[in-house]
Amino acid sequence: MKYFKFCFVLLISLFLFSALNAQKRTIKKADEAFEIGEYFLAFELYEKAYEKLTEKDVKAEVAFKAGECNRIMMDDRKAMRWYRKAVRGKINNPLAYLYYAEGLKMNEKYEEAKEEYKKFKNMVPDDPRGQNGIESCEMALEWMSNPTRFIVTEVEDINSKKADFSPSFGKSRSELYFSSNRESANGKNLSNITGESYSDIFVAKKDRKGKWSVPVPVEGNVNSEGSEGAAIIINDGAVMYFSMCEQIENANMGCKIYRSKNNAGGWSDPEMITIQGDSSVSVGHPAVTEDELTMYFVSDSVPGNKGRGGKDIWVVTRSSVGGSWGEPENLG
Repeated sequence: MKYFKFCFVLLISLFLFSALNAQKRTIKKADEAFEIGEYFLAFELYEKAYEKLTEKDVKAEVAFKAGECNRIMMDDRKAMRWYRKAVRGKINNPLAYLYYAEGLKMNEKYEEAKEEYKKFKNMVPDDPRGQNGIESCEMALEWMSNPTRFIVTEVEDINSKKADFSPSFGKSRSELYFSSNRESANGKNLSNITGESYSDIFVAKKDRKGKWSVPVPVEGNVNSEGSEGAAIIINDGAVMYFSMCEQIENANMGCKIYRSKNNAGGWSDPEMITIQGDSSVSVGHPAVTEDELTMYFVSDSVPGNKGRGGKDIWVVTRSSVGGSWGEPENLG
């Protein structure tokens, strides 16, 4: 009998040890995916590991990481739910309380958000985000009580069930360019970064009666199997600057800014914009002046300057169209 009890205990121990190792491997894979920017894949792995974890502190940490994935993917509701799990697990990380408060605020739960901002402020008194968050919630509640005359309506003719973003007028206010990952986009594979299809640049035109046409991918060679978006159209629809992000297996190649010209056959082959002579820097979301001598963009680092933390807005200038761009300046 003792022998059978010993064997039973041994088998249970081996099972638990094997399960624990499997969870650790899953979390490690999730961490690696997160590190290279594959946030959708990372979230799936964190979620899988979370369900089988028993240690409260480890579960809270994994819940926080799952929340981070969804925050970066801009799924505020899902991020809020995972930060709530981390906070209820008594995680010792002030950012969990800050981001939970942010999620609550984004979902218009202002009174609850204020309480979480207060917790963050108590944990990190010198960080202004706590007090700023409290004040923003108070202002939102006041604005709701005293609304303005501005009315925001959805442009149903253009929007789809997928992500539609970064609008920019073209030749006139009757021509609208925007980014979308709707079914008619070129990229058919799902992105490990977002879990959605890759986006393309679309255009819609408004007729004399004020009705928008069915959006179609722009003509020419701008859209690819990768992800294009955040386009800015200047010079009366003649020039486009946009972001293109490439991804290969087990590697996020980052994003680059490209320039294309509008001609009789559509948009020309994109020309990559090199920032300070370094083509390895990940940059995106360009905003360019009409003379094409000043460009604002987003990046988490540029050569010789890591920025202020996370993604920052930078500005770069040049003396002539076709000339080299100068040294980027962080806008602070």
